[in-house]
Amino acid sequence: VAEVRAAWPQINLFRVDSDRVKSSRQARTVVKRFLAAPGSVLVGTELALFNLKDRVENSIVLATDGLLSLPDFRIEEKVFALASRVRLLATKRFLLQSGVERTLPNQMVKGNLLDFYHEQLADRRDFDYPPFKLFIKISVAAAGEPTLKRLAEAFPDYRPALYVSPDKTANLLFRLEPDQWPESKLLAALKSLPPTFLVAVDPETVL
Repeated sequence: VAEVRAAWPQINLFRVDSDRVKSSRQARTVVKRFLAAPGSVLVGTELALFNLKDRVENSIVLATDGLLSLPDFRIEEKVFALASRVRLLATKRFLLQSGVERTLPNQMVKGNLLDFYHEQLADRRDFDYPPFKLFIKISVAAAGEPTLKRLAEAFPDYRPALYVSPDKTANLLFRLEPDQWPESKLLAALKSLPPTFLVAVDPETVL
């Protein structure tokens, strides 16, 4: 926002993010004001995107590198979907900021879904990600980490990975062959965990 102001101090600038709006209703109000002001700029997060239905002349996605650096197996899929939605809003130009030398930014700019799909599938096969492996994630507050360590030691064949999320949650991740689940011994162990432990089979995210 500061860079936009510095470059075009007289421009009519609208913002939709969690700092400025607290509800979808407020977001829709700001978006309506933006659409009613030709030549203006709307800066926002996904909250803006979800409430912007009308197409605009130009759109740009910034700071994709930060998102792509998150250690989550679905992050590229999520960023591609986000960039595709922004791209479809533009009637003239779509721009994407990235300093990463890889094929993904080019695929996002061009909307090349088929190449993206094949590349993602190859990567998931190479790294033992879903759908080639089934993930089971057990999460608990940091105090429960010793229990996760014991659980990992009891099931070494499932390549357990113990890690801490950015929110300080302790996690244990198992990788299984899809046809291995449900496995009776592991299922019984998971059912015996206290209710403070959250078990997710095929989780949306590993963070």
